[in-house]
Amino acid sequence: MCTARAPVPSASGSPAASFAQGAPFDTWPPDPALRERADEASGPDRAFAGVNDDELMGLIGARQRLESRAAWELLMAVAEFTRRRPEPGCKLDLPGRMPAAWSQHADAELGAQLRLSRIAADQLIGLAHALTAQLPATSAALRDGLIDLAKVRIIAWQCDLLTPEEAAAAEALLFGDPGVGEMTSGMIRDRIARAVIQVNPKKAMKRRE
Repeated sequence: MCTARAPVPSASGSPAASFAQGAPFDTWPPDPALRERADEASGPDRAFAGVNDDELMGLIGARQRLESRAAWELLMAVAEFTRRRPEPGCKLDLPGRMPAAWSQHADAELGAQLRLSRIAADQLIGLAHALTAQLPATSAALRDGLIDLAKVRIIAWQCDLLTPEEAAAAEALLFGDPGVGEMTSGMIRDRIARAVIQVNPKKAMKRRE
């Protein structure tokens, strides 16, 4: 019978050796240093010359974390845009200095900039608003590359009806699991749905309806 051996850091000497399993950049946070090293390791034409399979998988993981960070950066910029486009009479008195509602023209303005439909732009504003005013732990997880944008959308949808305090309690139940970074989208959906039920069963029922 073939038995698996624990992988060891690459000794290939390739430009991507530091991305092999167990090597420093295999789990490096999504900062400018990671992007720079990933670019160098991938090669100018992204031919991945001299990169073995173990190193390539590390590079793929690094790109996913960087993609999460880029999504977070965009959403934080959209959150600032929302602060500057409050609905008339709305003060910035929600957590994160967010207004309770945004201008009815904000979606058209943002959509024109991003080449999005008004519906898609409004959804993007809503997600940025939720991360800033209601889901700071989810926002931090996206920033740090722990989860991707698809999982963020699942969490935001499940917590949509919760108050900031209730959402914080649901986030604590989800992110209190040390294995959350390894969960699939389906597992995230199941765990956050259970957390919402535990925090406020009536709102969980309303969400399902």
